[in-house]
Amino acid sequence: AFLFSYAWMYTGSGLILDRLGSRLGLPLFVALWSLACGLHATIQSFTGLLVFRFLLGIAEPGGWTGAVKTVAERFNAAQRGLATGIFSTGASIATLVAPPLVVFLSLNYGWRMAFIIPSLIGLLWVPVWFRLTRRPNANHEIEETPGRLKLKDLLRFLGDKRVLAYVTARFLGG
Repeated sequence: AFLFSYAWMYTGSGLILDRLGSRLGLPLFVALWSLACGLHATIQSFTGLLVFRFLLGIAEPGGWTGAVKTVAERFNAAQRGLATGIFSTGASIATLVAPPLVVFLSLNYGWRMAFIIPSLIGLLWVPVWFRLTRRPNANHEIEETPGRLKLKDLLRFLGDKRVLAYVTARFLGG
């Protein structure tokens, strides 16, 4: 359930972020992810597990695509490589820290807290994001965002060999 919705929402989250921009879109996905994560603490059936994993998969890709969109909107071309490297490093460090943290929370506070605490942290992050992103970076002129993506443009984009190579790599590499 998670992987199915996760795979589809990479494209869906990109479309949403292109319409909303990173300032509104990224916290939207973080809030949705946080709520879906917190709902895991209420699971009492296999059906509940499937539903909440599906919801988590819908929200999670927006974090990555939102970070990419933020870098594109708020950093100039010379700064984008470093900014992308920083958020990529943060994601890698999180995959190292999360497993022992989840075990610690589960053993000391119960398995439900392993979902509630990250959920609360994400929800607390949202107002901080809005406070810190009132104005774009003064060193970067915001480039105009393109108009709405049309279906024919999306199909042409998905037919691009570079896009297919990237999608295949992400699919096989996780």
